[in-house]
Amino acid sequence: MNSTENANLDREEARVTTPGVLSLLQGIVEDIKTLASQQVQLAVHELQFEGARAASMIVAAILAVILATISMMLLLIASAAALHEVAGLPVWMSCCIMAFVVLVVTTGLFVYLKQQAQRFHLLPFRSIQTVKEDIRWIKEWITSPRM
Repeated sequence: MNSTENANLDREEARVTTPGVLSLLQGIVEDIKTLASQQVQLAVHELQFEGARAASMIVAAILAVILATISMMLLLIASAAALHEVAGLPVWMSCCIMAFVVLVVTTGLFVYLKQQAQRFHLLPFRSIQTVKEDIRWIKEWITSPRM
């Protein structure tokens, strides 16, 4: 073989490997686009979930404040009735019993709110962790020796 034939073979080999490299790069770009799209979808779903949780927490907080206000009003009415009728219990006793029941329900709502607030995440935690894992995987893939 002469040098011209060797040069032609080298050009053909370059032409054959170039589309493979281009298709590989296109595949990587498509995979990155797909991954980014999936990450955005995950973050949106996670924020929607946390938004629904925040809405239920707000409703429970409003309900707890209303019940606490009613409880305090009943306790004040009961105290006034107790002072008015020192000897008899019918009016203030019924007010105290009702105030105690409302106070127990209010306490239950505050415990529920505390538990929900501890589980509430302002940032999309799972999405952030997934992105970190993806970045770690991409770094390992890039730095790993290939055949």
